[in-house]
Amino acid sequence: AADMHNRNNVHDTVARAAHSYSVMLQSLTKRKDWSVNALQGQQDQIEMVFTELTRKIQAEFSVTMKEVADTLARSDSALLSDATRDQVEAMVGQVEQRQENHFRNYEQRVPLTHIAGHLK
Repeated sequence: AADMHNRNNVHDTVARAAHSYSVMLQSLTKRKDWSVNALQGQQDQIEMVFTELTRKIQAEFSVTMKEVADTLARSDSALLSDATRDQVEAMVGQVEQRQENHFRNYEQRVPLTHIAGHLK
């Protein structure tokens, strides 16, 4: 009788351990899925912000380069006047400033420290 009783206790202990193990595994799996989904969501957001800003930067840059080309084409003399040179420099300076602003905007909207924090 004692043998049977001990066998039952051992069986219960093993069953309890197996149950607790499976519960923990389920919980870990849920956490993993949640983390993967959260990171996937962030990745999609980063891609979107990146694509949007890249398009803006490319558009502004090509518009500026076209303005520069038009300005140079309008300048009749073979020697560029100081005024034309200053105009071109101003245009290029402005687009560079806007590019810088876009880059800062990207850094603010996609803070890498925030992303790294999710991976800890």
